[in-house]
Amino acid sequence: PVVEEANRAAPAFAKIFKEMVIITDPARPLPRAAKGTIVRKQALAVYEREINNLYATVEQSGNTENIPPPPSWTVPDVQAWLQKHACILTNRDTIPPSKDLFDQGFDSLYATFLRNRIIGALRADPETRPSARHVSQNFVFEHPTLRNLAIAIGILTGQDVHSGAGAGAARGAWEESVRAMVDKYAADLPAAAAAAAAEGQRDGREVAVLLTGSTGAVGAHILASLLANPRIGKVYTLNRKARVTYDRQQTAFTERSLDPWLLEAPKLVQLTGDLNDDGFGLRPRVFEELKTGVTHVIHNAWHVDFNRALDAFECHVAGTRRLLDFCSGSSSSSSSAAAARSRPARLLFTSSVSATYRWDVARGPVPEEALPDPRVAAANGYGASKFVVEQVLARAAARGLECTAIRLGQVCGPEASGAWSAQDWLPILVKTSVNLGSFPDLTGTVSWAPADVVADTFVDLVLSAARLPPTLNLVHPHPVEWRAVVRALNASLGSRGRRHSPLPVVPYAAWLAAVAALPMTSFNMDRFVRTLLPFSSPVLWPFDV
Repeated sequence: PVVEEANRAAPAFAKIFKEMVIITDPARPLPRAAKGTIVRKQALAVYEREINNLYATVEQSGNTENIPPPPSWTVPDVQAWLQKHACILTNRDTIPPSKDLFDQGFDSLYATFLRNRIIGALRADPETRPSARHVSQNFVFEHPTLRNLAIAIGILTGQDVHSGAGAGAARGAWEESVRAMVDKYAADLPAAAAAAAAEGQRDGREVAVLLTGSTGAVGAHILASLLANPRIGKVYTLNRKARVTYDRQQTAFTERSLDPWLLEAPKLVQLTGDLNDDGFGLRPRVFEELKTGVTHVIHNAWHVDFNRALDAFECHVAGTRRLLDFCSGSSSSSSSAAAARSRPARLLFTSSVSATYRWDVARGPVPEEALPDPRVAAANGYGASKFVVEQVLARAAARGLECTAIRLGQVCGPEASGAWSAQDWLPILVKTSVNLGSFPDLTGTVSWAPADVVADTFVDLVLSAARLPPTLNLVHPHPVEWRAVVRALNASLGSRGRRHSPLPVVPYAAWLAAVAALPMTSFNMDRFVRTLLPFSSPVLWPFDV
C-alpha cells in the first residue's frame, strides 16, 4: 500500500513496479559511509546477482495482474484486453483507443511490460504461439495506440481486420497516412509576391536569424557559428521551456567545448516559447519584433526518437507550417508588421537522410529534390516526419517562398575538439566494445560531417545572396570504410594506455549476440545499446516486402 500511494503522486518516470522491488537480506546489509548514506557502487555489487535476475524477469514478464487472455483475437476483443492492461499500468480509468499511448503517460518501461504481456497471451494459446516470435522489440512504439496495437495483433494472428488483411495492407495504410499529413499541412500555403520573391540581398537590413533547437548538438554549433560571424547582426534563439532551472544553453556550450563567452554577445536574444502557441507563446511586443526584424529562420528543433510513430511527430510538422506562415508574413497580426517586412524571411530546415533512407543507391546518388514516393523514407516516425516537411517545403517553394530542406547525414564531433556526446550511439558502441573485449566487423562506408563544418555551412546559406534550391544534401564528400574507422579507434584506445594490443574484430552477428546477452541493469551504460538493436538490420522497413 505504501508503494501504491507513492506511485499515485509520482511522475511516470519515477513509478515503482512490484516486479522491480528487491527485498534486502539482513545477512547482507547495504554498505554505508561514515555519515550513514548508502554507498551506491558497493551496494549494487552486493546485490548484482539479484538485480540481473530481476531485469531478466522483467524481460520475460507476462501477465502479473491475472487478467485472462482476450476471448478471441478479433480487434474489438484484443482492444478491450489491451485497454485493461494499459489502464493498470498508467493508473487511469480509461485510455482513448485512438490516442498515442506515449501522450497518455506511457514510457519505455510501460511499453516493455505491455509488450511482454502481449507475448505471454500469444504464447498461452497454442494456435497463436508461433505469432509471438513476430512481436518486435519496438512493437508498442511501432503501433502506439490501442487501436493500432489491436489491428497489428490481429494481423499477426491471421484475423481479417478492418484495415485489410496482411502486411501489404498495413504498409499501404502507412503510406496513405504519410500522404494525408503532407496534404494537411500543405493546404492553403501562402504565396510570395513577385517583387518580394526577387533575388538579391534583403533590403539592406542587418541579417537577423531566428534559430530553434539551439541547445542540441547541431544547434549549439550553429549558434556558436552565428555569434562568431560579424556579418550576422542579430540572433534570436527560441527553445521550449525546460522543466529544469539550469542554463541549458551554457551547459550545451560547455559540454561541446564551445566558447561560453560567445553567449555574452549583445546580439544574442534568448527566448522560450512554443511554435504551436499563438505568437509562439511570446509576449506580443517580442513577437512583433521578430515579425518585423527577422530575415532568416533556421528550424533545427526536432525530437529524435526512432521508436515513435509518425503521429507522435505531428506537433513538429505543425510547428514547421506555422514557421512557414511566419516567414511569408501571413501570420502577421497587423498591417504595420507586414509592411515592415517587405520581403519574406528565408527558412532553412534541418532535414535528415532518413527522409530518403530507402533510396535505391543503384540509381545513383540521392537527388537534391523532394522525392514524392513515401516508400523512400525510413519507416519510423522520425524519418517519415522529415519526409512530410520536405514535401510541404517543396510546395511552398513552388509558390515563391524561400525555403530549403537541408538533409543531414551523421554529424560527428567538431574538427576543433572531436567531442561527441557520451550518450550518442558511436561512443556507446565504442564503450560497449571495450567492455566486451571486441569490435564488430562493420562493412560499408561512413560519411560523417563534423559539427562545426555543418554549422558553418548553415551560416554560408544564410549569407548567400543567391536563391537556394528547395532541397540540399549535406554529407561528407569523401566517405571512408568502416573498417578504417575501427582501426583508428583501436589505435587510439591503445595509445591511451588502456591495453597493449588492439581488440579483436569479430563478425557483426557475433558482436550483436554478445550485446544482447549483457545484463540488463539500470546502472550499466551498455543497456542503452539495446535501443540500437532493433535497427541493426539493414532493412528498417517494419513490413515484409
